[in-house]
Amino acid sequence: MSREGLYINCFERVFTEHSFAFFSILIGGRGTGKSFSTLRDCVKNKKVFMYLRRTQTELDNCCSTSSNPFKKINSMYNWDIQLQANKDNVIILDKKNEKLVGYAAALSTFGKFRGADFSDVEVIIFDEFINTTPFNNIKNEANMLFNLIETVNRNRELDGDEPVKVILLSNANTIDSDIIRALKLGEVIKNMKEQGLEDYEDHERGLYLSLLSDTGIRELKSQTSLYKLTRGTAFYDMSINNEFTVDYFGDTRKLNYQEFTPLCGFKGIYFYKHKSKQLIYVTKRKANCQVYEDHQKDKFLRDYGFMIKNYIVANLIIYSDYDLKLDVLNMV
Repeated sequence: MSREGLYINCFERVFTEHSFAFFSILIGGRGTGKSFSTLRDCVKNKKVFMYLRRTQTELDNCCSTSSNPFKKINSMYNWDIQLQANKDNVIILDKKNEKLVGYAAALSTFGKFRGADFSDVEVIIFDEFINTTPFNNIKNEANMLFNLIETVNRNRELDGDEPVKVILLSNANTIDSDIIRALKLGEVIKNMKEQGLEDYEDHERGLYLSLLSDTGIRELKSQTSLYKLTRGTAFYDMSINNEFTVDYFGDTRKLNYQEFTPLCGFKGIYFYKHKSKQLIYVTKRKANCQVYEDHQKDKFLRDYGFMIKNYIVANLIIYSDYDLKLDVLNMV
């Protein structure tokens, strides 16, 4: 096997193996070829693409020579592809052939392009879509992404054309992403990890999700200096083993409702308190209790927020599924 064949080929997965998907999420270890293969093969196959990052700062960094996402690709294939910032946008140019190959944008600032024409864009590549820092949070991030897709896609399908392909790439670290929460994929990912599954398909939704497995590069990387040093750490598990080291799945399971009494509800999420133990059970099962709507969030937090936070800190909450856990952790 050639060295190149050891890396993951995300383009082939999306366009050949799972070509039905309109929306693909691929999560894997660091340095396994996710961005490399996707960007390279979009250029090779002459697919005009939009390269998307979360924030304007990230996008600005990509426009520099040192952080150009094509830096390694240019070196290996003797290409000269550069991100060029203009007054109104960022374009991606093949400078050797004087040809536009795509555009680049930041999700946080894309709203200013709502009236722009991206009818030539065939693929949206959202690189490092999961925020791994305690800051750089973007409010309503999922809706911002969906609005961006609407702007790029427009009415293609109504006109008989193929929809734009959307590819989300990230390292494993946490699944606490607004996009994952919005699409209700937390429980799906939890089940995939527990059952050792790599791929998930939802043909009705046009969705493909992969927790990328080892293609050979993992073993080689594990023998390099950094990973010999960090073996046994959370960093190693995230980078090499594709583990969500920030997330804990042990507090999600089904419990007997007869042991609990209803406490309160908020936006379709219900909190039950155990009759004899210090324990709260979170579920979607409706109950006869005080229910707060979205516009009453402040009141809900005043009445129950402190209590629920204390139970979370003390590990005294059980969730009926992982999507509910993500919702609650981002609620209080």
